[in-house]
Amino acid sequence: MKRILIFYSHFSPAFKAGGPVQSLANMVNELNGCFEFYIFCGAREIGETSLLPGIKPDEWNAYTSNVQVYYASNGVARKVTSAIKKTNPDFIYVNGIFQPLYNSLPLWVARNYNKKVIIAPRGMLQEGALKIKPLKKKVFLSLLKTAGLFKGVIWHATDNQEAADIKKIAGSKTTVRLATNVSKRYGDSITPIKKLSGNLKLIYLSLIAEKKNLHLVLEALLLLKTPIEFDIYGPIKDEPYWVRCQRLLNGQIHSIRYRGVVSPENVQVILSGYHAFILPTKGENFGHAIYESLSVGVPVLVSQHTPWGDVRESTAGITINTFSAKDWADEIQEFVNLNQEEYSMFSNGAHGLAKRYFSINDFKAQYQSLFSDHLPT
Repeated sequence: MKRILIFYSHFSPAFKAGGPVQSLANMVNELNGCFEFYIFCGAREIGETSLLPGIKPDEWNAYTSNVQVYYASNGVARKVTSAIKKTNPDFIYVNGIFQPLYNSLPLWVARNYNKKVIIAPRGMLQEGALKIKPLKKKVFLSLLKTAGLFKGVIWHATDNQEAADIKKIAGSKTTVRLATNVSKRYGDSITPIKKLSGNLKLIYLSLIAEKKNLHLVLEALLLLKTPIEFDIYGPIKDEPYWVRCQRLLNGQIHSIRYRGVVSPENVQVILSGYHAFILPTKGENFGHAIYESLSVGVPVLVSQHTPWGDVRESTAGITINTFSAKDWADEIQEFVNLNQEEYSMFSNGAHGLAKRYFSINDFKAQYQSLFSDHLPT
């Protein structure tokens, strides 16, 4: 059984880092039995100083069979080398780009030990993502290329758009392998909640950060003439941005509440209590919350910068191609106007789209191909 050593700054029971943590958890759970996984991560949740509950820091913890996790509490640089020596992996799987201790350092050490390396950028090379702190990111990527840390590596893209994004940064001759994000299983059946024309329970469930564009929803709601319920869930990753969002609560006619964070096991239950999910993101590698909303029959309103551009064709929601507050207000109003029969069509379409995504993807075959021994020349 091949050994895969994974590097990322956070792993379960941490979850506030968002999609990448969920992607890794889903991957190791679904592929348990196909590979031996070793995960090297930090011992703290984002923004917290105390250690994660239930872990043994600075030693290998049994997560499930064939999966062990090392939660580094300090001295990460030294422990990266030790982890590579001890596990002697067939592949080193680096998640993300812009965290030196968990990205560039493992790349550097892996090269010194002549290890096969796969980089999963997790959407960090998307055009929208690179527009946030663009100069800093451009310089950092240039340094990685100059140091030769991209030479001879394999890149993991979760769709064709991400493959194009990777080649734009790493070069057209870069070796890219496709493997879709592993998702949770969908519910077998759904019961759409009661929907009257003129009312709407809307939910935002994501990180609160500039990239996710929560402020655009609040600007759109200022233009909406029909009062709705809007609940906001998610870790506050960017405090100044959250202050900006809070200023937009003034003058609202709607019932708007911040409801805190949701642990991954409760996401689908929370989502199922709403009529629609909204996320005007500047870029998503996958969008686990989008998929999980669809999986419980809750239609979505999302930007064009996600892999879910077919939601309208599937009567599963609406893709909005601009960042105009008026355009978003108009589409929210469309959902406000739906009656039960019309809404049930969207709800069934959402559930059907999630079922199709899960059923057409052979995750085990895709990841066995990703971690195959064929190396780029």
